[in-house]
Amino acid sequence: AYLGLCAWVGNSGAIFPHTVVGGVDVSGMTVEQAASALDQAVAQHGDQMAGTITYGDWRGTVTADQMDYDWSASAQAAWQDGRDSFFAQGGLYLARLMGQEHRVTAWRVSSDAVDRLVDQMQEELGEDATAPSYELDGDELVMTKGRTGVSVSRDNALDTVLDALDEAMERKLGQGEEGYVEAERELQPQETPPQEPDFDEIYREVHTQAKSAE
Repeated sequence: AYLGLCAWVGNSGAIFPHTVVGGVDVSGMTVEQAASALDQAVAQHGDQMAGTITYGDWRGTVTADQMDYDWSASAQAAWQDGRDSFFAQGGLYLARLMGQEHRVTAWRVSSDAVDRLVDQMQEELGEDATAPSYELDGDELVMTKGRTGVSVSRDNALDTVLDALDEAMERKLGQGEEGYVEAERELQPQETPPQEPDFDEIYREVHTQAKSAE
């Protein structure tokens, strides 16, 4: 009987029960139906779902309607989910039938909006560390602190904004949150502290300048 269940599951064109893609429940749908449902959901609500990345006072946002989703591939992945093994797929089907929910990641292709956002982020946030400097102002030594360098990984920023957008879609399409839904993530860039001042070197140079002025 179990082998018969496995064979039936493998030949069925329906996606497993309790399967969610991008917040949309695609349970029991065919690949074509699921792709259509996902496309319609984003067409209807895309400008109301936003993923935002922040760092300090800087903010950058992308909405779902600016993304290029491959809903056919997403729907195919949803159908394939749970069917990787003939002998396991029967048990997995029964587990889903009993209410075990599973989420499948929406497939994305390149998005000009995300690329522009990451370019802007790197341009505005990326800074090299600078060493401290000094100058003599009469009899006073004036020190200028060095600046901390900030390096932002493009891949990290991309993953972060897409993760935020996935949350916004889940809240809007899956949980029914009303209105404009925005999910935020804070970037974690690599910070390089400035060099500590070399006071021995400063003393030698200032002492040399003082002697030259005599």
